[in-house]
Amino acid sequence: MNKKFKDIAEKAGFVLFTPEEDPRTPIDWSCDYDLELQEFAKLIIAECFDVVHADGRFHDCRNIIKSAKYVALEHFGVDL
Repeated sequence: MNKKFKDIAEKAGFVLFTPEEDPRTPIDWSCDYDLELQEFAKLIIAECFDVVHADGRFHDCRNIIKSAKYVALEHFGVDL
């Protein structure tokens, strides 16, 4: 799993295995992750838009990007 995704999963509250505990998957899928999946989605969406917003190439579009972030979060039913 990509380190960034793994870090976000951990931040969202997923229980993670070390490679020694389970080399097949870093996430303990035996848990109920309803709230954590919602938090993971929120964090992924926010980070995607924050990265684009911070990129200097899109300086003229910063307000649109910021607005789009909230539209995307609303679309997925996730609150910031």
